[in-house]
Amino acid sequence: MLTELDYLPDGLLQVEASKLYTILPGPTLIHLPGRRDTPLFVSILLHGNEDTGLKAMQAY
Repeated sequence: MLTELDYLPDGLLQVEASKLYTILPGPTLIHLPGRRDTPLFVSILLHGNEDTGLKAMQAY
């Protein structure tokens, strides 16, 4: 089941990948407004064992 949100859940920018289940219930699509009207899709943790994308997102 896909969860869709329009906000960043509390703790998402600090949580380690191994504890992400405490913040999100499962696969999640987060819609956020940006500087441009054209949508940008970013996928992280697609394979689950590659946490570099999550760390990059948290650092930004």
